[in-house]
Amino acid sequence: MSIQYWIATPANADFESFYSTEVKPMRCQRTDDARVCWRCTDPEAQFWSVYVQNEDRTMDCVADLPSREAALSLAHAIEVSILAARDAQKEAA
Repeated sequence: MSIQYWIATPANADFESFYSTEVKPMRCQRTDDARVCWRCTDPEAQFWSVYVQNEDRTMDCVADLPSREAALSLAHAIEVSILAARDAQKEAA
């Protein structure tokens, strides 16, 4: 099975609205109608998804990456952006 990795920007991609990030190991299997994905353990993972949690506690998947390290790196970069956006907002007030 070939996995395509992607990075998406959610419609509400204002870093000020993000609360935190989470990395989840995932597996997928193609069925006749669709591709079904589920959370798994790290050794079973085919890819790692990066999620952002919004202030209202909803989650948006923003990327599927081929390694845990790549996913953690992106999650960290998003966390840094969240903090920078909050600092800029405080300075502007």
